[in-house]
Amino acid sequence: MYMRGWAHRAVVAAMVIVPVLGGCSVGQDKTGCDRNGDAVSGCGASGEDGRASATSADGSGTDDSPPGHDASPTAAAASPSRSSAPPMKDGTAVLTHCATMDDPFVTLQVHNPNARDGVFSVTVSLQDSAGRTVAEAGAQEPVAAKDTATVRLGVAGTGHVDKTAHCTVDPRAAFDW
Repeated sequence: MYMRGWAHRAVVAAMVIVPVLGGCSVGQDKTGCDRNGDAVSGCGASGEDGRASATSADGSGTDDSPPGHDASPTAAAASPSRSSAPPMKDGTAVLTHCATMDDPFVTLQVHNPNARDGVFSVTVSLQDSAGRTVAEAGAQEPVAAKDTATVRLGVAGTGHVDKTAHCTVDPRAAFDW
């Protein structure tokens, strides 16, 4: 009793799966219709929502898949794999001018080593003659692909330009976006 009808269900299931995977007969076009335009049941015929219709193993014609799951495995198999772009590398920052009372700007060169444009964060520390940090400044700078941009950071607002003996730049220009 347990095995009765098992072979019939396996054959019906195979008949449903093969057409869904694209195994329509010779007399039909790609949509599963025969040459006179009539839809062929179970062979690529579409329901109202555009999904391929499937017949359940018991022949009831209902889709037994759980909600949110497509009865057709061809949707995932047909989509091409996308190659992701390589991750962006951090850039470099080089100090070209430290702030003075006459010119209260720090000037940096920021280099983008990537093949795509990006925005990089740079940080500069202003230090007094004893080496203590009196102020810090930072900026986000857009830099074109494989290019170098000049950045001028205004530090007059820190109130410590008169105490600045030298500047230190973080050589890593962190890639932001």
